[in-house]
Amino acid sequence: MLRTILETPSKYRFCLAEPITEILGSPELFINMGSTINLTCIVQYAPEPPPNIAWSQNSEVINFDSPRGGISLVTEKGFITTSRLLIQKAGQGDSGLYTCTPSNANSASVRVHILNGKWNGKIHNKLISHKYHGCAFKFQL
Repeated sequence: MLRTILETPSKYRFCLAEPITEILGSPELFINMGSTINLTCIVQYAPEPPPNIAWSQNSEVINFDSPRGGISLVTEKGFITTSRLLIQKAGQGDSGLYTCTPSNANSASVRVHILNGKWNGKIHNKLISHKYHGCAFKFQL
């Protein structure tokens, strides 16, 4: 996050921050087939609440009126804006890269994997390492 401190002739100091967009949780999510996908995007430090937040899957804007159904969005605007994407009855077609794009801030993404209820041996033996906001996470699946 970029912060700038402005000194003024008076006794006041101003701190300007660059807007931050993040999707809560791990950068990769593993969801059981048939479960609900719940993605929460947070936008902070924007000069005003974003007029629009678009969600996409694999670079395709999500159509909330699609025949698939079961897709909803709840957005709460304020000093911190929260946008929750809910996808019911997750199936293999719901796997992919989900991106939250506010109209006045950078985007954030998360990769969603839909599991068929069994752990894949290839995934189970894979050591995953990620950096998230400067912190390193390693875990064994």
